Amino acid sequence: MFVVGVLAVVPFLPALTGGFLSWDDRMLLTDNPLWRGADGWEWILFSSSGGNFGPYMPLTWISYRLDLALGGLDPRVFHAQNLLLHAVAAGALFTVARRLFFVATPVLRERRRLCLGSAFVVALVWAAHPLRVESVAWITERRSVLSGALLLLSLRSWLDHVATRQQPGTFWKSGAWWASLALYAAAMLSKSTAIGWVLILLLLDVWPLRRRAARALFIEKVPFIAIASLVAAAAWAGQADTGAFADVPVVGRAVLALHSAGFLLLRTALPVGLSAHYLRPDPFDPLDPTFAVPAALAVVVTILVAVRARQNPAPAAAWAAALILLAPVSGIFPIGSHAVADRYTYLPAIPLTLALCGGVAVLLAARPRIAATLAVVVVLLLVPATGWFASLWRDTRGLFERVVAVEPHNWFAHTMLGSLAEEEGRPAVAVMHYRESVLMRPTGDALARLGWAQLNAGDPARARRTLERALATQPNHVLALVQLGALDGREGDLRAAERAFRAALAIAPTSSLAHYNLAEVLTATDRDDGAALHLRAALDADPGQVLALLALAEWHGRRGEFDAARRLATRAVDLSPSHPGVLRLAKRLRVRSTRR
Repeated sequence: MFVVGVLAVVPFLPALTGGFLSWDDRMLLTDNPLWRGADGWEWILFSSSGGNFGPYMPLTWISYRLDLALGGLDPRVFHAQNLLLHAVAAGALFTVARRLFFVATPVLRERRRLCLGSAFVVALVWAAHPLRVESVAWITERRSVLSGALLLLSLRSWLDHVATRQQPGTFWKSGAWWASLALYAAAMLSKSTAIGWVLILLLLDVWPLRRRAARALFIEKVPFIAIASLVAAAAWAGQADTGAFADVPVVGRAVLALHSAGFLLLRTALPVGLSAHYLRPDPFDPLDPTFAVPAALAVVVTILVAVRARQNPAPAAAWAAALILLAPVSGIFPIGSHAVADRYTYLPAIPLTLALCGGVAVLLAARPRIAATLAVVVVLLLVPATGWFASLWRDTRGLFERVVAVEPHNWFAHTMLGSLAEEEGRPAVAVMHYRESVLMRPTGDALARLGWAQLNAGDPARARRTLERALATQPNHVLALVQLGALDGREGDLRAAERAFRAALAIAPTSSLAHYNLAEVLTATDRDDGAALHLRAALDADPGQVLALLALAEWHGRRGEFDAARRLATRAVDLSPSHPGVLRLAKRLRVRSTRR
């Protein structure tokens, strides 16, 4: 088990030198002070879902707190825990595969060394596959590796419980049953997509465990159902509050779900063309061959394994388990702008790998050297591919340049590259990417981003036309209003700027950006008290708004309230220690970071 775990992380070692990505890592962790402060534990337990933070996953947040305690906001520590959890998952899969092979296949039961070697190959092929990279190398996806490790440990304990052969109705006397239940609860509190885990246990009861006494077997799983229901309800509420669910017709959802199954098959067998983001067209055409062909493949495979289920139950059970694990993220409830994601294969690929490697082991049982050679060749092909892909996840630009290389018309990738170019002070490059995004998807948001980049690139006339077009496209677009107000302010028309910011607040009263910009106008027109009110409102809406912290600290400083100014400046230093304005204020007020 230890050897499997060590070997499983070797392909992912390049990720250890990566930083926090601009894609979710910064929003969730580095720019979010809520989980790190004195009230962080309360926030994690009661307020960490919804808004920008997605579903309820308190145990994942607690694991981030452990990283913080060990090394502060050092990304190497966060990456290291991801790799460690993946190693635990691989080791647990090895023990699970060994037991399932022993129970399910007489050929492997009679050849103990072949059974052990087959389980070893299953764990290594699954763990070292390039499809695992997104879950392991992306800090945000801690939820996947944490829940995956806990679920596999739960399954191991469940198999221990089954091995005790408890009398029907006395499951509660089994310590292994309680361990399995506790680990499952922890997994659900890490990531709630394992809601169908009870169906996996029931499927194992049918084959290969061949357990009887259906009523007793159902009753022993009722606590699992209760946990799944409670956590799934909380997760659903949190995800719905983000506004991430996409509006796709029922037929489109069915095709997306089947396409996810086809994607799992195809990319597991041939991991080429992998990317961080696979765009879902909007509007979605279910007859598009890109989606319809993999969907048709999934239907054909389902029919074939169902027809032969009695004669050969292993493929049918494996495919059913994969579909159960895939279902919550398959596209039935579309989220965001993607059609599918590599991270969604983390659990569903396990039964497929078990069936494939187990089948090959049985076929080549009489020729163990050929089986061993084949296993070595497969692993040697997977490891460098996984290492190369993991290296792309070290920085945001390289990651999304890969997305554009795979899918040139991916508007989301161009938007990410444009945003990154703005952060790096390259407005001309930002304009280029935003223009590509607008050509593919001329929404108010895309136009607002392009307009702001044009302004920063020194083209205010074109920026104004673009922002006005954004408002014509989407009259209530808050960001476009704020940016148009900022443009008015730069050109000296503070009255027009104030009107734009107040119009934005009328639409979105909690817009941190609108409150901050209005405060700047009020400060410039000697209305300091009103400015302070809006700066506080900006920080209530977004505690990580560094510019608002600086402005409010300056406000307190002008009033001689230096203790309050220092507290605010310290928060700003903790959030953004390299920001020029933060450095200047920190030097004046003699404050330093409290962050390790």
